[in-house]
Amino acid sequence: MPETPSANSQHDTKFLKHIGILYHSEKIKQIACRMIEKLRELDLSQVHPIITSDDDSSILIHQEEEELNRMLGALYGLSWGDVCGCPVEGWHSQEEIERLFGDPHELNLFDFGKLVERDENGHYRLQNVFQEGEEPTCYKFPSDELIQIKSQTLDQESNVKKYKRKKSPFEMFLGKCRFPGIHSDDTQQGMALINSIIQYSELNENEKYFGDFWKEWLVKGFECVSSCNFPVHKDQREMIGQGVQAFRDYGANSSRAFTNMKKKVPFNEAGSNSSGIGGIMRGGVATACFALFSHLNDDSFVLEKLEKFACEQNLCTHATIEAAATCFATSLCAYKFMQLGSERAVEWLLNHLVEKVKQVEDRWWNERAVITFEKAEEEEEAETTEEGASSESMTTTTATHDNQSKQKIKKVVPSKQKKKKSSQHNHETRAPENELKWKIYKSLPSHNAASECLEVLLNIIKSLRGTEKEESMLFELREQISELARKYKPEKKNMRAHVNQGFCLLAGMHAICCSLIPENPEIIYYCHKKNPQTDPSPQHNDSVSQNDVMRQFPNLVLRSIITLGYDTDTIGAIAGYLLGARFGMRWIPVQLLFDYERIRDEYATRLVKIYKMKRNIALKNTSDEGNDDATSISVEPLEDYLAHEQFNTLIGEFYQHGIVDRFIPFVVTDQNKHIYGNSTSRVSLHSLENKIQ
Repeated sequence: MPETPSANSQHDTKFLKHIGILYHSEKIKQIACRMIEKLRELDLSQVHPIITSDDDSSILIHQEEEELNRMLGALYGLSWGDVCGCPVEGWHSQEEIERLFGDPHELNLFDFGKLVERDENGHYRLQNVFQEGEEPTCYKFPSDELIQIKSQTLDQESNVKKYKRKKSPFEMFLGKCRFPGIHSDDTQQGMALINSIIQYSELNENEKYFGDFWKEWLVKGFECVSSCNFPVHKDQREMIGQGVQAFRDYGANSSRAFTNMKKKVPFNEAGSNSSGIGGIMRGGVATACFALFSHLNDDSFVLEKLEKFACEQNLCTHATIEAAATCFATSLCAYKFMQLGSERAVEWLLNHLVEKVKQVEDRWWNERAVITFEKAEEEEEAETTEEGASSESMTTTTATHDNQSKQKIKKVVPSKQKKKKSSQHNHETRAPENELKWKIYKSLPSHNAASECLEVLLNIIKSLRGTEKEESMLFELREQISELARKYKPEKKNMRAHVNQGFCLLAGMHAICCSLIPENPEIIYYCHKKNPQTDPSPQHNDSVSQNDVMRQFPNLVLRSIITLGYDTDTIGAIAGYLLGARFGMRWIPVQLLFDYERIRDEYATRLVKIYKMKRNIALKNTSDEGNDDATSISVEPLEDYLAHEQFNTLIGEFYQHGIVDRFIPFVVTDQNKHIYGNSTSRVSLHSLENKIQ
């Protein structure tokens, strides 16, 4: 329920209850225009990290520059993959994606370039649809062609009853058309994860658990539905919206876990019975760990940290061993790419990834888990569990193993007297963090499902690379991924098992495999030819491929993934994170990331600073690091984080309402004016300046 002004009439209250969100249109447009103009003025030759040092060791400097390039590639790749996949998220028809968004010169691979503009130099840029008095005659997305097709295939009749209005299928489609360049929950939760890891590792004076930091970011983002006080300048905030959510587009399983934590369920018991990819998508573990720990040259220590952060953050929301193990696998892949570079990392991963993942599966299943065979019990028990006793029930229960009977495991809920005492003496009574037990659901026949799948898939890569059948590698991998998923879900006889579906053994394995294939475009083209044996491949000279970033190999991989449809933004984020870690950031069109300046200043700059500090590398100049103390470590303030994510929500709402207004006339009648007032469009309907000032 949004905040309401102090002197509302009864009609105003009904209006606010129906609308739910209000925004200051002019202020939103001004901020958006400034952001887009800065992106257009961006010198793309200056976005890559450069290290300067008084030392003459040029080889070392080159190595560190390449490491930074890969670390930032993972950071920006997460957001780029998310942004790139957003427009067709949930589309299940590959043929429709190819017809409407395909590049005819690239076997109809999904082309994000169709949704944006190009300047006189051929560089891609976001369409500025927010310019005052210069509303475009047509949108790049959704295009007139797309609107025409959808208007013919979707019902346009809506239904109004009293205070409720059911949208038509056509209007619902229009309402899902996001402004190209806006990231979704994948990136926003990845940012929160990086902040949590840095806080735990460097800013943890009270020796809090990592889960305490992570829970705070998740709960604050989830429960934030309030006024958006946007930091227009460093020391100036303006209220630009009311009733605005910070977190958006998150799935049902994440929502269930967020709700549990909000109800004071301990973070190690809050996760839902899900094998989804909502934890894997937060590609921040390896990025933060590389900045913080890679200088130690201690693989065992870093792998221990990767395991801790990957598994714990995943289990907080998706409490199955296969989801946590797959998350660790993606984090390990990304870290090794950053550490070793493309060729050496691929060799290391093909030889060691399965073994490392199996060790993590066994350790968490046999030593850290309270295994649960029933559906989630949190809703029944949440009210009686205090946050202060977050480890009490779990640390007193031993893990149950595969060979034990499937007996319902109940938590020990302390009495009110015990709870009060526990919360008063929280620090003394909490178990050591590395002994904390986690509620983990048994959902698949084997707790080693992730490593078993990886073993089969990596053997395909090893057997086909360098052979005459190498071109068919990705096709074979995709077929095998689907087959393995059906094997581990025998109860779902009609399961399609599409490789982009939100199941860790589908989309998670698909992203890992795509990050490990040889750098051979023919592997991509093979999957998209009608007849791979006879159809020709696209022909481009090297200069064309270099000048058009969308045709560089990592983008070909990403575009191939998105062309298949389904959960495109989430697998796009995972794949973008991995591809960025492997190939660096030079293939990523950062000028198409609407929030690029914030990601650069609040995350990239901080991570580079930490990386340099840990190695005692002289900073290029103090202005690069803002006004912070050159030796201090910080994170994006939570208040700013929430305000920026609220602003992104507002931009999405404003853009979508404008699109709907263009194609579905809004009419105020005697029957509905008590709800809508005198508004003539959905944009003015939600107008903060017109309605409550």
